[in-house]
Amino acid sequence: MKRRDFVAFLGGAAALPLVARAQQPRSSAFDPRITPARGDLAAKHLAGVVEAQRFVEGKLYEIGTAQAPMREAPSQEAGLLTEALKGEAITIYDIGEAGSGEAGWAWGQLVGDGYVGFVPAGALRAPGPSPTHKVSALRTFVFPSSSIKRRRRNTRFSTFAMST
Repeated sequence: MKRRDFVAFLGGAAALPLVARAQQPRSSAFDPRITPARGDLAAKHLAGVVEAQRFVEGKLYEIGTAQAPMREAPSQEAGLLTEALKGEAITIYDIGEAGSGEAGWAWGQLVGDGYVGFVPAGALRAPGPSPTHKVSALRTFVFPSSSIKRRRRNTRFSTFAMST
């Protein structure tokens, strides 16, 4: 066997598992970690794409606590998918009501990274005003108004959004 034939043979053998995997049927075309759909409920923009009993328009909230766990199911014992931090935007599709098995939990999708899961409903708050300024220097002065003659704020260890 010539060297060229041997190299071609090795390349074909290396590609065989990839071809076999590509021909296998997939059970679901959507990743449940980032697709806001479950058997009884799905996001309205997925109507006609996924099967669900009802489709709802989500409502925008933000995380109001320092951190909130996002879980696979509405339980503290359920697997942890990710952790949402204070100020992160989240679209909520369902909030558990008192008396149901999901009481105290909300089901939604994080806007930043797209993860879908259950967060504690107590960690949610209405979205605040959008920041109007962004301080991007490592250390800088922040003034309460547009005049540099005003007394500056100490920003050494604090983080906040300014509004006018």
